[in-house]
Amino acid sequence: MIWDLPNLLICFIIIISAQILDKITLKHALCLAFISLVPFCLNYVIFDPHYMPDQFSYWHMLQRIRDFTYTPYNYNVRVTEASFIYAFLPLPFVETINSMGFFNKFLFICIFIWAASALKLRGWVLWFLLFYPSLLLYSSLSLREMLICTLMLLVLWATIHEWYGLVFIALALLFEVKMQNALLVGAFSVLYLATKKISFPHSKFMLLFAVITGCILFYISFPYIGTKIEYYRIRMYLEDGGLLADYQPIKTMTDLFSNSLYGFMRALLYPLPWMAKSSLQFMQAIENIIVTTILLVYTIYAGRLIPKATAFWAFFLLSGLIMYGLIVANVGTLVRYRFPFIVVYLIFLSYELVQYRQQQLMDKPHYA
Repeated sequence: MIWDLPNLLICFIIIISAQILDKITLKHALCLAFISLVPFCLNYVIFDPHYMPDQFSYWHMLQRIRDFTYTPYNYNVRVTEASFIYAFLPLPFVETINSMGFFNKFLFICIFIWAASALKLRGWVLWFLLFYPSLLLYSSLSLREMLICTLMLLVLWATIHEWYGLVFIALALLFEVKMQNALLVGAFSVLYLATKKISFPHSKFMLLFAVITGCILFYISFPYIGTKIEYYRIRMYLEDGGLLADYQPIKTMTDLFSNSLYGFMRALLYPLPWMAKSSLQFMQAIENIIVTTILLVYTIYAGRLIPKATAFWAFFLLSGLIMYGLIVANVGTLVRYRFPFIVVYLIFLSYELVQYRQQQLMDKPHYA
């Protein structure tokens, strides 16, 4: 524990500095300081770290890199690239299984300060970020999900501001850490720029034409897409202990559609309360119900004010949840992969609302 105190101290210094500079409020600073202690309370306290054994892989790899004992023989396709990025973060020690949790907490603190100061988010969204259980959990463990979330936010933020050099760098790093997320974020970055730069005719005919064209292209490319989806589905299914004899492959477009719908529901709602096999899963089930309700209400509210932006970010969330709902069999893994998409969705939809309200104030007539 003593080796992680300097890591905690750096987190405290950043929080205090942000508060002194009026980047965050005192209440938010106190909450950030409090939740910075969470990495001490998880492994060997609330649960055994072997419950999430990937932590040891990331911890040991980061140790080797920081100690300059890494060799190509230590290479791990899921671990090495993320660990190299973590190695550049300005925290000194990686001596315990909790150490990397402080690296993730450092990233979370930076994201929160950025959301409050640069994006000017206010109100319940900031409190949601502070106490969203999945974010609180995975930003305190020695796993890579917080890094993935950070890179996704960075790519999309750079895209919005057309900082193409930063887009390329962040997207390349994300591709090395999580290829699927990088491909999805890259596609939506292109889509965002296309909708911003290109003036599309707003007519029902053009919309119908775009839908029909998309359906035709999807039908033509289905054999390739279906093969790729099946490759990842069956691999994840077998890794999670499934039996090949019980596996149900996707053979037709009807199968893909039905499995996509089911996968979306799994990604959004699983584990359901009656499916929980542990206290952690039961808490995740309750969280799912609350978070889904928040997402639904907030999406309806935003859709009435900024329908185009809401549709874009909702499509992003839908695509991410369907992607992992289709290929991931293990419910616990699904929870890990889901939360970055929810965080990205809420942050950028809230940012769009901030921009909308600022524009409304600017357009409001001022009388002398």
